Amino acid sequence: MQARYSSLIVLTLPVLLAACATGGGPAPEEPGAQAAADATTATAAPAEPAAAVEPPAAADVAAAAAEPQAASSPVAAYLEDPAAITAGRRMFRAVCTGYCHSTTPGVTKDAPNLFDCDWDHGDTDADLYRVINQGVPDTEMLPFEGKIPEDTIWKVIAYMRSNSVDCG
Repeated sequence: MQARYSSLIVLTLPVLLAACATGGGPAPEEPGAQAAADATTATAAPAEPAAAVEPPAAADVAAAAAEPQAASSPVAAYLEDPAAITAGRRMFRAVCTGYCHSTTPGVTKDAPNLFDCDWDHGDTDADLYRVINQGVPDTEMLPFEGKIPEDTIWKVIAYMRSNSVDCG
């Protein structure tokens, strides 16, 4: 069963991500802009050396790796952004409900309903991010790290939060 899900992810995810892409990228430079910048840099006074920065403690690095962006979860901002909620809904419906989860309260498929606030692996934004990103060992919850962009995972979490019921 896991192989079926993996092959479906591999086949559908590139299409979904391409559909969600918003374009963008750096603006084109004006002709001669780089030459002007190089000339300005060459005549500018040398910069002062940067102050020494202590490397983070090993425990801090381990904690940051264990809970990516926990302190700076963008979910609250995404909850105020209808476009972010829509992007989260699209990804949730295409990937999460396409394989395992239901969007109807009280209805379960192969995996728990995610709109009842009764989550088995933590209830913070960081917990939800970790479960989506890293999966859950010894279950059919696969990791989506590298398959779904980080900001899209946060938008999925915002969509889940915006549609959750019975969380009181």
